[in-house]
Amino acid sequence: MSKEFVQSFFPFITSYVSSERAPIVILHAWNFIFPDTCKHHHEAALSPLQIQRPCLAMAAVLGAFIGIKYGRGIKNCNQKHDDLISLINESWSKSSTLFGCMNISALVHHCIFPSNVSWALDCAFTGVSSLHLFTTSILLWILWIEDVMEEETI
Repeated sequence: MSKEFVQSFFPFITSYVSSERAPIVILHAWNFIFPDTCKHHHEAALSPLQIQRPCLAMAAVLGAFIGIKYGRGIKNCNQKHDDLISLINESWSKSSTLFGCMNISALVHHCIFPSNVSWALDCAFTGVSSLHLFTTSILLWILWIEDVMEEETI
């Protein structure tokens, strides 16, 4: 683990160590654990393609997997609402697929190769996925209202 890694993921610790409040023992321990030459050992292993923000990259890959693999919709348990449930399934499926695409474009933009095109795709997939998710929630609310109205008439 390099000093730069700790500085980027734990900025409070590094700011404390470099402050006047830090005891000299902590400063010496810090310099012993993370010497200034520490980064030079890792430079030889760097490839031309560097992943920036590795935690975000893992979250984006997981989000893409979840969105594309598990965006299936709900099971039809009531034959009275076939058309409404069909609309809910279609909207949920589109929202989940676009969520997966959003995570793929976020991985490219935030972690691999930031560009205007990847930023625009990230924004577009985020917005359209959100609109489909909003549509799904309204359709589910309508389904719930219809079920409540049917129970009251019985």
